[in-house]
Amino acid sequence: MKPYNPVLFIKIDKDIADYLNGAYLEGGPVVFLIALDDVAKIKVISKVAKQSGLNRVNFV
Repeated sequence: MKPYNPVLFIKIDKDIADYLNGAYLEGGPVVFLIALDDVAKIKVISKVAKQSGLNRVNFV
């Protein structure tokens, strides 16, 4: 079984907000910081994918 990779599933800003809210409410500050790092990666990957014309899943 592969570990969960949120980069593959979070597609819109509402998903990001739900992910961050859930991480903080259910996991506390440490889990929230990990989720925040995931979101930063998602945003960077999305930007690079858009500029290159490739799907962001290709970068994961």
